[in-house]
Amino acid sequence: MLAAAYCVDEASCGVVHSVSLLAVCEPALAKVRRQIRDRCNAFGPAVLHGRDAADRRCAGPMGTIHTDTVPTPVVTSFDGTYRSTIRLTKGFGQTSWCDTPGQPVITVANGQFDYAVPHPNVPSNYMPSYPATFAPDGTFFGQLTGGTISGQVRDTHMEGSIDGSACVYAFTGERM
Repeated sequence: MLAAAYCVDEASCGVVHSVSLLAVCEPALAKVRRQIRDRCNAFGPAVLHGRDAADRRCAGPMGTIHTDTVPTPVVTSFDGTYRSTIRLTKGFGQTSWCDTPGQPVITVANGQFDYAVPHPNVPSNYMPSYPATFAPDGTFFGQLTGGTISGQVRDTHMEGSIDGSACVYAFTGERM
Protein backbone atom coordinates (compact mmCIF):
# COMPACT_ATOMS: atom_id res chain seq x y z
CA MET A 1 0.00 0.00 0.00
CA LEU A 2 1.48 3.38 -1.04
CA ALA A 3 -0.45 5.54 1.39
CA ALA A 4 -3.77 5.62 3.11
CA ALA A 5 -6.58 7.83 1.92
CA TYR A 6 -10.11 8.17 3.12
CA CYS A 7 -13.12 8.20 0.89
CA VAL A 8 -16.85 7.84 1.07
CA ASP A 9 -18.43 5.61 -1.52
CA GLU A 10 -22.10 5.42 -2.42
CA ALA A 11 -22.26 1.66 -2.07
CA SER A 12 -21.50 1.76 1.65
CA CYS A 13 -24.06 4.52 2.30
CA GLY A 14 -21.60 7.08 3.49
CA VAL A 15 -19.35 4.86 5.60
CA VAL A 16 -15.76 6.10 5.64
CA HIS A 17 -13.09 3.55 4.64
CA SER A 18 -9.31 3.57 4.66
CA VAL A 19 -8.16 2.50 1.19
CA SER A 20 -5.05 2.44 -0.92
CA LEU A 21 -4.23 5.80 -2.53
CA LEU A 22 -3.47 3.96 -5.75
CA ALA A 23 -6.91 2.33 -5.69
CA VAL A 24 -8.54 5.76 -5.33
CA CYS A 25 -6.42 7.63 -7.87
CA GLU A 26 -5.95 5.08 -10.66
CA PRO A 27 -9.59 5.01 -11.89
CA ALA A 28 -9.72 8.82 -11.94
CA LEU A 29 -6.37 9.04 -13.76
CA ALA A 30 -7.50 6.46 -16.30
CA LYS A 31 -10.68 8.48 -16.94
CA VAL A 32 -8.70 11.71 -17.43
CA ARG A 33 -6.27 9.95 -19.76
CA ARG A 34 -9.22 8.68 -21.86
CA GLN A 35 -10.72 12.20 -22.01
CA ILE A 36 -7.39 13.70 -23.09
CA ARG A 37 -6.89 10.98 -25.72
CA ASP A 38 -10.42 11.50 -27.06
CA ARG A 39 -9.94 15.28 -27.26
CA CYS A 40 -6.60 14.86 -28.99
CA ASN A 41 -8.10 12.49 -31.53
CA ALA A 42 -11.01 14.85 -32.15
CA PHE A 43 -8.63 17.67 -33.12
CA GLY A 44 -6.58 15.60 -35.52
CA PRO A 45 -2.88 14.79 -35.39
CA ALA A 46 -1.07 16.00 -32.30
CA VAL A 47 2.36 15.78 -30.83
CA LEU A 48 2.27 12.86 -28.44
CA HIS A 49 4.15 12.73 -25.19
CA GLY A 50 4.29 10.03 -22.55
CA ARG A 51 5.43 6.50 -22.11
CA ASP A 52 2.48 4.69 -23.69
CA ALA A 53 -0.62 5.23 -25.78
CA ALA A 54 -2.80 5.70 -22.68
CA ASP A 55 -0.69 8.68 -21.60
CA ARG A 56 -1.21 10.86 -24.73
CA ARG A 57 -1.56 14.62 -24.47
CA CYS A 58 -2.29 17.33 -27.02
CA ALA A 59 0.72 19.55 -26.79
CA GLY A 60 3.55 20.96 -28.75
CA PRO A 61 6.97 21.68 -27.40
CA MET A 62 6.99 24.38 -24.70
CA GLY A 63 10.21 25.97 -25.86
CA THR A 64 12.74 27.56 -23.60
CA ILE A 65 11.44 28.92 -20.31
CA HIS A 66 13.25 32.09 -19.29
CA THR A 67 13.24 33.15 -15.67
CA ASP A 68 14.94 36.46 -16.36
CA THR A 69 12.78 39.43 -17.29
CA VAL A 70 13.23 41.53 -20.37
CA PRO A 71 13.98 45.13 -19.40
CA THR A 72 11.37 47.65 -20.46
CA PRO A 73 12.81 50.12 -22.97
CA VAL A 74 13.30 53.63 -21.58
CA VAL A 75 10.97 56.21 -23.15
CA THR A 76 12.82 59.50 -23.51
CA SER A 77 10.63 61.31 -26.04
CA PHE A 78 8.81 63.15 -23.21
CA ASP A 79 11.97 64.16 -21.35
CA GLY A 80 12.17 67.84 -20.52
CA THR A 81 10.99 70.46 -18.06
CA TYR A 82 7.32 71.31 -17.53
CA ARG A 83 5.96 74.32 -15.64
CA SER A 84 3.08 72.95 -13.57
CA THR A 85 0.04 73.94 -11.51
CA ILE A 86 -2.02 71.79 -9.16
CA ARG A 87 -5.52 72.02 -7.71
CA LEU A 88 -7.45 70.03 -5.14
CA THR A 89 -10.39 68.12 -6.64
CA LYS A 90 -11.49 66.18 -3.56
CA GLY A 91 -10.54 66.14 0.11
CA PHE A 92 -11.59 63.87 2.94
CA GLY A 93 -11.63 64.82 6.62
CA GLN A 94 -9.43 67.80 7.54
CA THR A 95 -9.33 69.37 4.05
CA SER A 96 -6.98 72.19 5.06
CA TRP A 97 -4.37 69.46 5.33
CA CYS A 98 -4.75 69.03 1.56
CA ASP A 99 -3.56 72.58 0.86
CA THR A 100 -0.37 72.43 -1.20
CA PRO A 101 1.66 74.74 -3.37
CA GLY A 102 2.45 71.73 -5.55
CA GLN A 103 5.64 71.40 -7.47
CA PRO A 104 6.15 74.39 -9.81
CA VAL A 105 8.52 72.53 -12.15
CA ILE A 106 8.41 68.88 -13.21
CA THR A 107 11.62 67.52 -14.70
CA VAL A 108 11.30 64.35 -16.77
CA ALA A 109 14.55 62.44 -17.32
CA ASN A 110 14.94 58.98 -18.84
CA GLY A 111 11.15 58.65 -19.01
CA GLN A 112 10.63 59.20 -15.28
CA PHE A 113 9.84 61.96 -12.81
CA ASP A 114 8.88 62.46 -9.18
CA TYR A 115 6.09 64.78 -8.12
CA ALA A 116 6.47 66.03 -4.53
CA VAL A 117 3.30 67.22 -2.80
CA PRO A 118 4.15 69.28 0.30
CA HIS A 119 1.47 69.61 2.98
CA PRO A 120 2.39 72.70 5.04
CA ASN A 121 -0.75 72.45 7.24
CA VAL A 122 -0.03 68.89 8.36
CA PRO A 123 1.74 68.95 11.73
CA SER A 124 4.66 66.81 10.49
CA ASN A 125 5.00 68.72 7.17
CA TYR A 126 4.26 65.45 5.41
CA MET A 127 5.51 65.54 1.79
CA PRO A 128 4.92 62.39 -0.28
CA SER A 129 6.79 62.15 -3.56
CA TYR A 130 5.02 60.20 -6.30
CA PRO A 131 7.31 58.43 -8.80
CA ALA A 132 5.99 58.19 -12.38
CA THR A 133 7.21 56.27 -15.42
CA PHE A 134 6.25 56.95 -19.04
CA ALA A 135 4.88 54.46 -21.55
CA PRO A 136 5.61 54.91 -25.27
CA ASP A 137 2.13 56.41 -25.88
CA GLY A 138 2.79 59.31 -23.50
CA THR A 139 0.83 57.97 -20.55
CA PHE A 140 2.51 57.80 -17.18
CA PHE A 141 1.76 55.98 -13.96
CA GLY A 142 3.27 55.44 -10.56
CA GLN A 143 2.28 54.45 -7.08
CA LEU A 144 3.45 54.36 -3.54
CA THR A 145 1.77 53.09 -0.40
CA GLY A 146 -0.15 56.34 0.06
CA GLY A 147 -1.57 56.72 -3.45
CA THR A 148 -1.10 56.88 -7.21
CA ILE A 149 -0.13 59.31 -9.94
CA SER A 150 -1.29 58.97 -13.53
CA GLY A 151 -1.75 61.05 -16.64
CA GLN A 152 -0.56 61.76 -20.15
CA VAL A 153 1.54 64.13 -22.23
CA ARG A 154 0.20 65.24 -25.62
CA ASP A 155 2.43 67.48 -27.69
CA THR A 156 3.81 69.91 -25.06
CA HIS A 157 0.91 69.63 -22.59
CA MET A 158 1.02 67.39 -19.49
CA GLU A 159 -2.14 66.53 -17.60
CA GLY A 160 -2.50 64.19 -14.65
CA SER A 161 -3.98 63.32 -11.31
CA ILE A 162 -2.68 62.35 -7.91
CA ASP A 163 -4.90 60.23 -5.70
CA GLY A 164 -3.38 60.43 -2.23
CA SER A 165 -4.47 59.02 1.12
CA ALA A 166 -7.00 61.77 1.83
CA CYS A 167 -6.58 64.25 -1.03
CA VAL A 168 -7.14 64.01 -4.78
CA TYR A 169 -5.46 66.52 -7.09
CA ALA A 170 -5.43 67.43 -10.77
CA PHE A 171 -2.29 68.93 -12.24
CA THR A 172 -1.24 70.34 -15.59
CA GLY A 173 2.09 71.29 -17.07
CA GLU A 174 3.44 73.02 -20.16
CA ARG A 175 6.81 72.12 -21.62
CA MET A 176 9.27 74.98 -21.18
